[in-house]
Amino acid sequence: MMVQVGVFKREAGRVTAMFSDAKDWRRMLIWLLGGSRGGWMRFQIMLALKEKPMNPNQLAKHLGVNYRTIIYHLEILEKHGLVTRTNKAYGVPYFLSDYAEKNWEIVINAVKASRGEK
Repeated sequence: MMVQVGVFKREAGRVTAMFSDAKDWRRMLIWLLGGSRGGWMRFQIMLALKEKPMNPNQLAKHLGVNYRTIIYHLEILEKHGLVTRTNKAYGVPYFLSDYAEKNWEIVINAVKASRGEK
């Protein structure tokens, strides 16, 4: 069953981002990873997950922050289709979404743009 909500669709438990074009996705990334409080932490989480899938406890230890902080940011990243997990059981690792993996260069460029870098 497929359910479409805004710019995302959920099919078989997986959330897939759906944007009309790359500019829309880039604008969302600039806001989410640079233009809002916690953006840098969300980017650090994505960098860690790019290295290897991790559960929230592993991420908290890896990044040296509180477990609840990680959970908060993972929920935001998952809602926006940037990270995913196989199910909602405790201790399940998170992964970068397929969409984020395939468009990693856009993610990096959006973070650079939000920080005023070229």
